[in-house]
Amino acid sequence: MNLEKVNQSQNLPVEVFRTKLFDPLIPIDTLGIDRSVTAFWRREGLMPFMMNYQHARLSPVKAMWVMLLDVVRGLGLPTKRMRELAEYFLYRAESDNLPKLNIEHHINRMEEKARLVPLMVEELELLTEIKRTLADEAALEILRWDVNYFSNLVLESLTTGKQAGIQLYKDYIVEYVGDKYRTFPDRECDLGEPHINIPLHHLLNHFVVWEELDGFPGLYFFPSPDERKVLDAIADRRVKTITIKRGKKREPLIITTTEMKYLSSEESAKLREVLRLKNYESITLDTVDGKTVSFTKTKKKL
Repeated sequence: MNLEKVNQSQNLPVEVFRTKLFDPLIPIDTLGIDRSVTAFWRREGLMPFMMNYQHARLSPVKAMWVMLLDVVRGLGLPTKRMRELAEYFLYRAESDNLPKLNIEHHINRMEEKARLVPLMVEELELLTEIKRTLADEAALEILRWDVNYFSNLVLESLTTGKQAGIQLYKDYIVEYVGDKYRTFPDRECDLGEPHINIPLHHLLNHFVVWEELDGFPGLYFFPSPDERKVLDAIADRRVKTITIKRGKKREPLIITTTEMKYLSSEESAKLREVLRLKNYESITLDTVDGKTVSFTKTKKKL
């Protein structure tokens, strides 16, 4: 995925994404991670932002953090490495009072701009609102677990249009955006040493539709697993018909797609011979177990 190309889109999908980055949009159960696993992560302090599991909805950036933990677990790395990630991205941010630092940095940038050119009305209103937030201890407390070094990494990647990610070395962690690298602990490092690379777009792709689909210009939202199946079917140009059947409460969505394909005369002759298919007859084939084929033949009477 080319984030730079996405940034240049006339529909500004990245801007839309950024406005939703901290909204509680995603039910945690849709991530497909067993509750016993996330319960263990909570006990280990790897998800300090989640106090109550029942009916929990995560913001996209928090959901990406949970997916990151699942990636690390899937690679067979110990919980110790997850704690190191949490210490670097989450707890260090809390210790540094990162939400306040981010707001102060934003205010300084806007005031520097104001010294060069007059701010627009919208910018002045935004500056006033930001200063009000900075003075509101309750608002800063709400941001305590929302704003961290992981969310900063996501935002920096989306803002600059550069690829970003996390690299796990034997004794330290490296985060990068483009060709800019930061290490934890802060030390000299050899980027040529063996390591595991986790690109940020791998996490983004679980929640974001980057491409524009026919009939949905500028489509950009966070699809559920069922919605993604439908979108994948829509994006497949070979599919001519899509039938969706919703089962009972806990049954999965059933999506049936129909494709049209024409065989060559040689292929048609072989198929007609095997199936003993005559003119004005139609046939429906079904495969289930990968070994057998059943078919229904229909004769058309003229």
